[in-house]
Amino acid sequence: MWYYVYDGYKYGYSNITDKFYGPASFRFSFKKYVNTYSKFIIFKGYVDVTITKYYWMLLIENTTLNRNGYDYTKTDSERNYYNYKYNIDFPNTNEDYYSHMVSIGGGGGGGKSLESYLHSGGGGAGGMSYISNKKIKNYIVSVEIGSKGARGTNTSNNSAGGDTTIITDVYQIVGKGGYQGYDNGNINLALGGAYSGGDGGGYGGNSIYRENYRDRLGGKISEVLKSVNIYEGVNFWDLLDEFYDNWVSINFLYNNNSELYYGAGGLGARKSTPYAGKSTYASSGGSGTVIIILDYNDLSISRTSNSISESRTFDNYYINFKSNEGTSNLYNFVIALGGNTNLTYSSTSDSFVLMPDNYSAYGYIQISAPTNYNKVTIGFKKITKSFTYQWYTDVIVEIKRNGTLINNKYASENTNDTLIADIQANDLINIFVATYYAYLKEANVLFYNDSTNTF
Repeated sequence: MWYYVYDGYKYGYSNITDKFYGPASFRFSFKKYVNTYSKFIIFKGYVDVTITKYYWMLLIENTTLNRNGYDYTKTDSERNYYNYKYNIDFPNTNEDYYSHMVSIGGGGGGGKSLESYLHSGGGGAGGMSYISNKKIKNYIVSVEIGSKGARGTNTSNNSAGGDTTIITDVYQIVGKGGYQGYDNGNINLALGGAYSGGDGGGYGGNSIYRENYRDRLGGKISEVLKSVNIYEGVNFWDLLDEFYDNWVSINFLYNNNSELYYGAGGLGARKSTPYAGKSTYASSGGSGTVIIILDYNDLSISRTSNSISESRTFDNYYINFKSNEGTSNLYNFVIALGGNTNLTYSSTSDSFVLMPDNYSAYGYIQISAPTNYNKVTIGFKKITKSFTYQWYTDVIVEIKRNGTLINNKYASENTNDTLIADIQANDLINIFVATYYAYLKEANVLFYNDSTNTF
């Protein structure tokens, strides 16, 4: 396999197929793709088939950091100020050839943290849009590639990712940048970027929360291309995965990892604990990226495009106040999520008790409902220490909206209780306990969406 340059364009040659592939502009690289897949053949059943294809492939990423503070509260032109712009020449040929394209927005940067206990939200991943098996030639394709969302520190603000756009003669495919991660003291999760145009695409993943570690990791890019085949035996996702090491969709656990991967959301800051390793500030998001493939394989065979448009989804959001981090330092744990408490964990009673020198009649854990969720299940359990003052032994769960009580429940004795309720963003959830006369043994909240979810 080799290529040569003629009249300013590249041409590839395979001695296996004894064919030429091209032309392609100077930015493209010639790639050989070999894949073995299972195919059903009449009278033989499923047999392994190996194919060899050749592609001209181009990947351009924007590794520039967006300016601190340039988030979704700014105008699009401000947020996209640090985008890269290129013109890609699609050559004229006697034969029509196929093209495949992917547009991924830059990942949002992890949020700003406070130096005292280093905790912030992860950024959302960039959105993804694509086209496949389109005949485009003799045209200058314009691309604009979104910058990486900058991370926040204890002194500087973070930023959102920039939008990535590909414009052809017919199509405009856009992967929007991931949203900036929320700062310390906010319960909300950052949204992944949206998408538009082309054959379809997927939203960037929202940031996530790991309840046992108090981590809010950055979102991961959509896996929509795993459902897109550009040719028999050639899956779009697998083709990119074969040649690009940073083509991956995961929530990254370690500082700076997300900065290397296309469109990934930056992770949030976290404090060192016995359960979570060393302290680290947030990381920046992954690069906005454009991938373009020119396909000169089997041009006499007609093809179709897979059109798949994913909806935005929200994973369940579970907070266990008796998790490793909650029992290690309940106050920091709750404050980092924008709530408040005057309780602390006691290993002697394996329960929550009043902080030292706190003489309130009632202890409490207080937290607000996050955006984008419409249902909550609150779990709690009490054990009475003494019945001397019966009216002081209650554990009470309340939900208030704009100061008005909309739901509440009293705890049973030594029973895992739950309160299931409809919620709106910023509803105030209170778990009250008379800690002189009762133990609060369990406390957790699960935010989710029911079938009426319209987000």
